[in-house]
Amino acid sequence: MALCRFFKIFSQWRWPTPVMLKPIERESLGFAVWDGSSSARDARHLMPLITPAYPAMNSSYSVSHSTLSIMMEEFGIAAQLCSELLMNPVVDWARLFEQYPFFTAYKNYLQVEVIADTSEDFRAWSGYTHSKMRLLVREIQDHVVVRPWPDEIIPPEDYIPEGCAEKDGRHRLFYFIGVKKKAGVKQVSLQEPVKVFKQEVLSWQHRKASMELRVRPCKASELPLWVHKAYSRTSSGGEEQQQDDDQEAATVNGKAPLEEEEEAAAAAAVENIAAQSSPGSPESARKRKREEEEVQT
Repeated sequence: MALCRFFKIFSQWRWPTPVMLKPIERESLGFAVWDGSSSARDARHLMPLITPAYPAMNSSYSVSHSTLSIMMEEFGIAAQLCSELLMNPVVDWARLFEQYPFFTAYKNYLQVEVIADTSEDFRAWSGYTHSKMRLLVREIQDHVVVRPWPDEIIPPEDYIPEGCAEKDGRHRLFYFIGVKKKAGVKQVSLQEPVKVFKQEVLSWQHRKASMELRVRPCKASELPLWVHKAYSRTSSGGEEQQQDDDQEAATVNGKAPLEEEEEAAAAAAVENIAAQSSPGSPESARKRKREEEEVQT
């Protein structure tokens, strides 16, 4: 079937051979078209997917080495799973769409916090920072295996920042990037690439003094439960999760405890993520390939 063939073809595709629906048109209208053979810039593209309409462009020009590696791994897992599902008389195609359990897949993460005082400043600052997140991935991918969580995460209203006794009233959001050592590497430091990234972003000409950017290492055990709750909303469409009454009280950054219902939902989200590691699930295949190692940041 078409879906299985799609995953099989792309899991075996020899990048950077471009994917094209038709030959590139070179009309004499003065517009530049994608040309990996004569353009040094285009030749550096890792995963060229060429648009069919004139002028032809690469729709995936921002793909990096790390994101290409992630996609190739996922294509391979999906191709294998499709083969298994086609041979199974009782086909559960929902297995193909199980979400990657990002917040339990790594021992180490980078936490990026974007902060501003007013809603107007926050809108401008968060938009600019979002556009630069690929630079952080680019800076650290030479040192570690990288997998960014694609969405921003906004903390709950009762969030108390680390080092504060109460809410500070500032606007903030978070990004998370999973990191692990490359095979054969014993020790890694990300201090220098993180410094380069921060210098680049903080040099924005429209930045105000109240616009802050914080990047710090975060172990999986240090992730607040509201992060898992945000994951649950993404993976299950916001459905409420249930949890046993004997669940331990949760805290955010060692401060005030979460409300009981939020704790239950977040903890249940963790259980839901762990359940995806059952035999035969895509996560089982990922675990066989994953090396969980410490990274110094």
